[in-house]
Amino acid sequence: MRGKWRETVPTGLSFSINKAITALLVILIVFGALLYTQGCGQPGAINTITLDEPPVNPFVADSPWPMSHANPYCQASSLYSGPTEDTSEYKFDYLGELMYYPPITIAISGAYSDGNRVLWGNTPAMVFKVGLDGSKLCYIEKMEKEPVNVTLSRMECGLSGAYTLVDCEGTFFVPSIRKIFGYGDEVPGDPYSKIVVKHVFEIPSDQLRSEDEFIRRP
Repeated sequence: MRGKWRETVPTGLSFSINKAITALLVILIVFGALLYTQGCGQPGAINTITLDEPPVNPFVADSPWPMSHANPYCQASSLYSGPTEDTSEYKFDYLGELMYYPPITIAISGAYSDGNRVLWGNTPAMVFKVGLDGSKLCYIEKMEKEPVNVTLSRMECGLSGAYTLVDCEGTFFVPSIRKIFGYGDEVPGDPYSKIVVKHVFEIPSDQLRSEDEFIRRP
């Protein structure tokens, strides 16, 4: 039977489409919530979501300080308080050569299965991993960086690798001129194993605006 002009003929199709769209939105919201709260599902997770803090990126290590400036929002602030007592008698440990050319920042890893964490850092010459030996910091491993075949000052090379991060899988990412290196544990899950290069990404030469372009700090 044909309907009159401008008369709506109920078919049930629009109602079915609306139900499908609603169901899809519910699924996406639930999936997004799970992704946001779970991330990589690390052990020893730190609940840093408070009214005073922005949302936590689940793909960055669940750590008090996983990257330069603390988080992707670059707040450079922490929920954890510093020393509250007199520190005038403290003796600071600079880990040897770091006293003369210290890294701009150090990243704290997520918790390993035993609850321990390590510190990742880099200088223009090396990448290093540090752990606790009792109450003292000690090197777990040091790795020399790949030589840089560009004409840049020591300061420029240092700035290129200044901004680093540890992700939720324990990979320490370090930019270097036109490459990004991903360092990690030789034995997955073992914080005291040697450092290995897990990934390397190089910016294609046809994507550079000039020959002297390189990755700088933001």
